[in-house]
Amino acid sequence: MTSVFVKSPNDISINESKNTFNYSFLDKTYPDYKVYYQLLQNTNEYKIKNIYHFIYTRLIQMNRKFGDIDLLPKQIKLNYNQFNTLVSDYISEDKIKAIYVINSICHYFYPEKY
Repeated sequence: MTSVFVKSPNDISINESKNTFNYSFLDKTYPDYKVYYQLLQNTNEYKIKNIYHFIYTRLIQMNRKFGDIDLLPKQIKLNYNQFNTLVSDYISEDKIKAIYVINSICHYFYPEKY
């Protein structure tokens, strides 16, 4: 069976968390969210904007290619809480958007050519 995810949650290795922020943006849409939160918890707060910008620019590219794709608001500075709120508002219990965010996070941490 093929998966919609770029990388299976079982194939993601996690180190000790650097921060203890409790993310919640996937809680309502994806049951195996903990591994993705742990990836983000291993990221320093000043790098969280890079992950957000990575997701943001991928959405822009998809919008140009396919049109009518909802975009995240552009942000210059972010902390953990702002990231969580903006991504949670974007997903808004939409499983397709949640899959997109999950895959973007995986691409950020495990870049691969396709």
